[in-house]
Amino acid sequence: MKNTGKILGVIALVAIIAVSVTACGGGLSGSYSLTGGGDLTYNFLGGGKVTMESGGKVLGEGTYKTSGGKLTFEFEGTTQAIDYKLEGKNLILTAEGQSITFAKK
Repeated sequence: MKNTGKILGVIALVAIIAVSVTACGGGLSGSYSLTGGGDLTYNFLGGGKVTMESGGKVLGEGTYKTSGGKLTFEFEGTTQAIDYKLEGKNLILTAEGQSITFAKK
């Protein structure tokens, strides 16, 4: 019986952590810049906010959330869901079979 209580406690803690990470945007934070040429940076801010910039100028401000391997952006009323994964300090976005890598600054 004591082990059952401990197991339920661990399961509850894992569930709370998972909900907290999802509510905060899925653990994405900081700035990620396009690798291999180009000048595009996503800045993942607190509270699920994101900015997109190029050449030091903000191109757009919006929101983001993650769920089930999808990163969903909303900029100026347009919503787009993209497959994503984090590998080390890299953010890899994949859409229509094409992957783009961004490196964390």
